[in-house]
Amino acid sequence: MELGKTLKKYTPIFEIQTLNSYHLGIAGLTKWNKNEKEELLPFYLKKPQAQRQLEEKLKNVKISTMTLEDINQISNTLNTEFDDFWNIATLKNEILSENSHYLIATIDQTIIGFAGIKVLLDEANIMNIVIKKDFRNQGVGSLLLENLINLSKKQKLTSITLEVMEENYPAIHLYKKFNFIQKGLRKKYYQEKNGLIMSKKL
Repeated sequence: MELGKTLKKYTPIFEIQTLNSYHLGIAGLTKWNKNEKEELLPFYLKKPQAQRQLEEKLKNVKISTMTLEDINQISNTLNTEFDDFWNIATLKNEILSENSHYLIATIDQTIIGFAGIKVLLDEANIMNIVIKKDFRNQGVGSLLLENLINLSKKQKLTSITLEVMEENYPAIHLYKKFNFIQKGLRKKYYQEKNGLIMSKKL
């Protein structure tokens, strides 16, 4: 039986007042019959519960400027609870550099993440975004990156650049979400792993 004849037995799509799986199927069948290729998606009046819970949790996260005192606070847990790629001496040198700007994310005065940029001429280079292991995949990285971008804009910089390991898919996904695009490749930048150069115009 032809699709056009089949549709005659159903309620026209413009008469539908409520959305359910039946009506959604009819809408898709109508588009198929008209050879329309636009993606058909439901319109949600409420955000998904998981997103609402995440946004509520992030309300308790405070972003502020990182200090030497903050570095001392995480000195004993940096390698075990955060990331063993960075060390305390390197972080202290970064904080003391006049070209560096570092932020921390805290909940109830407990540091759960930090991130920083180094300014070279009119460009910001993201040095790191490090999240405490217990708080990863909860939007803290996005919050820190958003604040780094805003900080760079306030300094009237023209772009923001970073290097990321090509197999660090969660980080790459995060940067793409903020419209970073790949600009180059540094072979074996991370020991045996290649590094992607990503950039964003401000």
